[in-house]
Amino acid sequence: ATAFVTGGTGFYSYAWSNGETTPTIVDLSPGTYTVDVTDDSTGCFGSGSSVIDSECCPALAGGLSPDPHDACLDGGSTTISATPDGNAVVPAGYQTIFVLTSGPGLVIQATNSSPEFTINTAGSYTIHTLIYDPSTLDLSIIQIGVSTGFDVNALLVQGGGMICGALDVTGAGFDVFDSPTVSINGGSSVCPGEPVALSTNPAGFSTYSWTATGGSFDDASSATPTYTMMMPGTYTITVEVSDANGCTASATTEVTINDNPPVSIDPADAGVCPGEALVLSTTASGAGISYNWTATGGSFDDAS
Repeated sequence: ATAFVTGGTGFYSYAWSNGETTPTIVDLSPGTYTVDVTDDSTGCFGSGSSVIDSECCPALAGGLSPDPHDACLDGGSTTISATPDGNAVVPAGYQTIFVLTSGPGLVIQATNSSPEFTINTAGSYTIHTLIYDPSTLDLSIIQIGVSTGFDVNALLVQGGGMICGALDVTGAGFDVFDSPTVSINGGSSVCPGEPVALSTNPAGFSTYSWTATGGSFDDASSATPTYTMMMPGTYTITVEVSDANGCTASATTEVTINDNPPVSIDPADAGVCPGEALVLSTTASGAGISYNWTATGGSFDDAS
């Protein structure tokens, strides 16, 4: 701190509150310093003061921007990363480390030499830049899952502490979501042209997209479409869904279209007198066959 004087004869005496008597005082601790200046020729005097806030810390963490990422835990994990803005200041002897925190409490989950982390649990996360001097800040004091970003910041000059360093408290934020699971209700075996009602378990997804290796849907974007196929065979039906977070899942099922059983009536053509009974029979093959006789006129003794 330096006392600047205007007016007077130019010959002054200085009396600082810390006992110094020179115009400039150095190596000061934080606090308020007052000075009385006396004009040696006239005896007139004036006073002034200076406030020393804290020691100067040149470290700056700069900022981070989140990189585009898959916000869903596809396969149980996802990777998040961030890009520094280039404004960090790393003094000689200092190091840079990146810190991953979770939740609004900024609970520290991991550290890394690069701003990239693998996430295995859904939640909100933040990547921070930490500039520190290993000789004054021992990172072994950090307890993963217990210590917070606020705890570290409180140790630094910027957070009211005594250690020179810098932490980007705001950091780059990310939200990570669980991927949905889905299965298909419906399917099994049906006859050619018989409609198959389909749905998903659970229901209520944001979007649906149904596809099949054959046949068609009445509405391939419906939550409950109807599927039909005329040709016998086994067909694979697939649905891809997305939830409100944009996370996707898919499921498949199979539908078998059975061939219609061959059938013929004996006699194929016959003439009888009015009221005379006509005995009919069929030749049909296949398991579990049932019968339903109809005619454009007349009646059957047993139509089944």
